[in-house]
Amino acid sequence: MIKYLLKIKKLWLWSAFLVVLFAACEKESKVHNSTVPNQFVDEKSAFEKAKQKIPRYYKLLSFFKSQGYTIWNFKTFYYSDKTKLPEKLLIIRHDIHFRDIDLAYDTYLIEKFFLGSANTATYFVMLDDPSESGNPFVRQKYLDFISFLKKRQVDVQPHISPNEMYLKRYHPSWIYKSEDELKKIVQDDYVITKTDKGTTIEAKGKDELSIGLMNSRMIQMLKDYNTVWKASTGLEVFAYAAHGSKIPINYALNNAILLDQLSLLRSGVYHFDAYNSWISKHLTYLSDNEVPPWMNKPELIAPKRYQLLVHPYLWDGLGSETLKNFGAKPGVDTSFRY
Repeated sequence: MIKYLLKIKKLWLWSAFLVVLFAACEKESKVHNSTVPNQFVDEKSAFEKAKQKIPRYYKLLSFFKSQGYTIWNFKTFYYSDKTKLPEKLLIIRHDIHFRDIDLAYDTYLIEKFFLGSANTATYFVMLDDPSESGNPFVRQKYLDFISFLKKRQVDVQPHISPNEMYLKRYHPSWIYKSEDELKKIVQDDYVITKTDKGTTIEAKGKDELSIGLMNSRMIQMLKDYNTVWKASTGLEVFAYAAHGSKIPINYALNNAILLDQLSLLRSGVYHFDAYNSWISKHLTYLSDNEVPPWMNKPELIAPKRYQLLVHPYLWDGLGSETLKNFGAKPGVDTSFRY
């Protein structure tokens, strides 16, 4: 009898354990899946809600569509015949930081259902930026968003800060110098030459940044990053969009300048960065960085060929009176600090 009761007790304990384990797994699954909003299962209904959540973005795309613009992603632009570009051309670029992810689902829906194609924009996603390392929830939310776009065959590429990656990996001797000190070093000791094809950086004499070594290390660093990106997402890296990191070296020698260097472009690690010189030869840069007036009044935008930079977070459906104008004008570059 005692043996029987012990057997019953063991079975009860084992059953209880399985129930707890199942509940824990179910809870973990729900937590994981919650990073992709449930409403996007029914995309057509979600599209109607997206228009209400970010009405200014819908209004902006309505403007471009009504004006007869051809709208492409970056990869389509890269392979196009640059001698036969449409007079009215819009290349949509999204730079996706953690803060942008939730509304980026909405920009995707507006592009898909209003423009008739999900592949009219390139999403540059800031996966594995050093400033966000060590946070598995943040990383998973990026990966879930990338997976969402990948399943829908949207062009997804990395949004990166080579400067921050370099500091974290190599700890150069100048790592603790101030912005002013680094600006003086770059100004006094280096010649930066920009052409339509790319940029060269040469030391005049003293080479405190060790620019040749920095570039060779950076090439290997980017190769390693691409390997991790592919292993994590299943996607090949085709291009980058430089992130405007708010660290001293980035104000002295910007990520965009580094990725425009001919030595890096010829390495074959990537085809282009969104700020490359040859791109600015064909496209006028139109950015929402400083919340310019055309975000409320698209009619201010003159007919041209544009690279449109969108941060979905900035297009939240707030009243127009809350949008601040910092003086940026349509088609005029703002600083690479975002």
